[in-house]
Amino acid sequence: MGQLYLLWAPSLKSVASPLTGDSFLSISHIARTIHILFVPLQLFLESFPMSSNGNKKKTDSPNATAMTQHPKYHIADGDLRICIGSTEFKIHSYFFTREATAFFPPTTSTNEASSPDRSDGPAIILENVSVSEFERFLWVFYNEDFNIYDTTLTEWLVIFKLASRWGFSKVEKFSLGEIRKYKSDFSFVDWIVTFEQHEASKNILLPLFAKLCIRDTSITDEEIAKLSPERCIQIFRIREEIRSPGGRSPVPTTLKEREIFPTVARLLGLAESPRPSNGE
Repeated sequence: MGQLYLLWAPSLKSVASPLTGDSFLSISHIARTIHILFVPLQLFLESFPMSSNGNKKKTDSPNATAMTQHPKYHIADGDLRICIGSTEFKIHSYFFTREATAFFPPTTSTNEASSPDRSDGPAIILENVSVSEFERFLWVFYNEDFNIYDTTLTEWLVIFKLASRWGFSKVEKFSLGEIRKYKSDFSFVDWIVTFEQHEASKNILLPLFAKLCIRDTSITDEEIAKLSPERCIQIFRIREEIRSPGGRSPVPTTLKEREIFPTVARLLGLAESPRPSNGE
């Protein structure tokens, strides 16, 4: 049971000590006079939790997480609660219900999402998105400068990524228009890699890959380093297939196998080093 606490009643003072020569009180009399209460230490501490300065304090639930209201996007008349980590947003569901096709959980209907009572109900918990990214996405709807949307390419890419992920087609189109203003700043393959990293839809990626596969020159070593090994293999297979219908690419009948050794050796890094001559 652990350590015990012994609580004595004030009436202890009236008990005579046998060392004084006074009459000895019976055990039953002492038991009636002295009130002894044994309390297990663990239960005692749980019943009266104490702070470091000795004052009682309220014990929080061990699973409870202290939520912090976002300083800007926790709007008084908002009807949609969204949590990212320990940060709570409270915004207007209108912007989301009018366009988003993949934002709300499958069990949430449009009517439930826009209900006036939703602000007091369970919050939507977002994962794989940071507070700063969601702030930038909300900026599109709550921009205080109205038609002036001036920000960096990095932030436009964040907006584009979240719009693509959640099915905001108009926001995706708008952000893509802003991103294209930087088209000349990067190589063609750089844009493919960037769009793939930011979850672009197939409607955007397909024309880019088609252009890469149909061009006269093959992908360079620099481009290979940027693309994933899987993508490189796919691109090489597509390039060969569109140039050789049926999957067959015949070579000139006069070409001998040994004649392609230099090309194979060069591309696979199998070229032999010059052998030293005898004694020279």
